[in-house]
Amino acid sequence: MKWKLVLLACTLLGAMNLVTSLPVSAQLYWNNAAAFNGASRVSFQNATAINLTGSFTLEAWVNPSQAPTIRAGVIAKESESGFRQYALSLNTSGGLELGTNGVTRLTSKTTSVIQNNLWTHVAGTYNSATNLFSIYINGALDTTTTVPS
Repeated sequence: MKWKLVLLACTLLGAMNLVTSLPVSAQLYWNNAAAFNGASRVSFQNATAINLTGSFTLEAWVNPSQAPTIRAGVIAKESESGFRQYALSLNTSGGLELGTNGVTRLTSKTTSVIQNNLWTHVAGTYNSATNLFSIYINGALDTTTTVPS
């Protein structure tokens, strides 16, 4: 499976000297997009600049060639042991998942499948004042949930 992801975040974090690894298996197009083969990724060193401690939005443009066979991270911060502090992922049904602290907090509606071979804007948000998690697909609100604090 191949993925394409807009590199705005990579450009910004690169300017902050946080880019530590650009895998050979990810085909990069500077200031445009990267093609990922399903196992490749762009890695950044751990820094306070990428710790999320309050409200946040994770967003990306994706263009999958096929649905993943295992959950595929679009944007994630995880520890060396694989514990995901936050993640926006595509699941095996082609839906989106938004998670924090190793727990999937919200999954998109079953009717909201990310289409293959089509650029789609995806976003996951968290409002720390209301504990509201939301998923957006192409700018339209897909689903929300409130998680008790």
